[in-house]
Amino acid sequence: MDQRRALFRSKVREAQKREKRIDSPLVRAYKEKVDEIKKKLMEAKAERVARLQQPPAFLGKESSDESSSDEEGDDDDTITHISSRPTQA
Repeated sequence: MDQRRALFRSKVREAQKREKRIDSPLVRAYKEKVDEIKKKLMEAKAERVARLQQPPAFLGKESSDESSSDEEGDDDDTITHISSRPTQA
């Protein structure tokens, strides 16, 4: 019976020591730093997703208007856009 009590008390003491280590200021500072990094990572991911959902900068309103008019326009109009330089033979 006494051995069991002694074993129990030693286990309790070990658990208390572990709790003290877990609650130490160094561990708290580490956990806070990890939380900050996780938060920054999540914000960066959210910004990236938002950027990817936007149309590219080179596709402005003007180019989208042109593409809709090209679909409705003549085929002759597209020939003038190909090249205005003379070809060398």
